[in-house]
Amino acid sequence: MKVFTKNIIASVLAVAMAGPAASKVNMHGVFASSNATFKIIPSGCPNSKVKNVESIIGFGSLSQPGLTFPHAGCWFFAGEKPDNEVIFLDGLYIEKKVSKDLTMSLTGESLLNSIVDEVNEHFLSEPRCDYVGDLDSDDFYVKKGSGKLSKNGDRINLNILVYGSYENDRGNSFVIKTKIQGKMNFNANTENPAFDCGELFIEPF
Repeated sequence: MKVFTKNIIASVLAVAMAGPAASKVNMHGVFASSNATFKIIPSGCPNSKVKNVESIIGFGSLSQPGLTFPHAGCWFFAGEKPDNEVIFLDGLYIEKKVSKDLTMSLTGESLLNSIVDEVNEHFLSEPRCDYVGDLDSDDFYVKKGSGKLSKNGDRINLNILVYGSYENDRGNSFVIKTKIQGKMNFNANTENPAFDCGELFIEPF
């Protein structure tokens, strides 16, 4: 289990022990944007930047009967690129500053099936990338996961930064940065797929 996710889980448990309090993270709808960006920035290889990604992010509750997590829960992201390919991400979140700043982790499955797959696809489609083979999710970790809510909670600024590494065909090691960024407005009329976290995080990465 990665250190970032371990810290998130520890924070969630600490919040639960602190007792109930009201959270202002709105779960009865989603935050949406039509101009999010997805960037892949590998050293030793041309960058990739996809703009105008249609995106939604929703937040859900981890609370169970007799146990409350007032400032923590799960989140789900879906972003459709202009080529109709969809990126799915999910993870846990904790309110770092109550009702304003969220610290967000990624599950191993979404890291592997979305971030790593996108980087692999970029390497294969870019002839100037000196790399052949499949990347491993163990070579990637969340450097930063944050969501900054506006004062009234109707807008969020999403910033996900994932670091990784790869070796080229000559055995040289390079760093890969992957960024997902977007300012998203709250939409109460869209169903939130993360409203009930369910059993999503029984086996966190």
